[in-house]
Amino acid sequence: MPLKSGGAVDNEYARGRAICGLLSMGKVSPCPEGEQITNGEFGTGDFTGWTATGDANIISAFPSPHSGSYCVAITPGLGASGSISQTLTTLVPTACITETSTFKLWIYAEYSFSPPGGGLFTAIITYTDATQTTVNREITEGETGAWAEWDLKPFLEAGKIIQSIQITMTNNPTTCAADDISLIP
Repeated sequence: MPLKSGGAVDNEYARGRAICGLLSMGKVSPCPEGEQITNGEFGTGDFTGWTATGDANIISAFPSPHSGSYCVAITPGLGASGSISQTLTTLVPTACITETSTFKLWIYAEYSFSPPGGGLFTAIITYTDATQTTVNREITEGETGAWAEWDLKPFLEAGKIIQSIQITMTNNPTTCAADDISLIP
């Protein structure tokens, strides 16, 4: 029987049936439990679980990590940039991400007045169908010099399956950092 179109309940029902179909075909695991990001606090003191490019470094001093002993940072320099990326060990359907789920990271940047601006952060969430969600955030003058929480849940595309995440940081021109990257369905 065809579904009525346009209704949120009908769309959720269809999305749930699609996920159930993928589950029965063995294409997707049921909603995974627990933390899905490896070494999101960089507690190993290295990039275990991550692929790093550009000017990304593991640091323990400035800025002080959000938690633990280490965070990942881009060292000062106008336009210095680096990325960290991770392919998830277990695929996570966005249908598994609810109000009580966690998909966030903490970001830090100093604010510069010449040129004006803070660090620019870009999160790229890649899904199994090769589509992506790209979200940008710049640290504003009021957020400078403190860790700010960045919730990625509102940007997820319904009905997709998360495969990987990439975080890119670009200085403007002071230190940018990220820590406590977490995905808990």
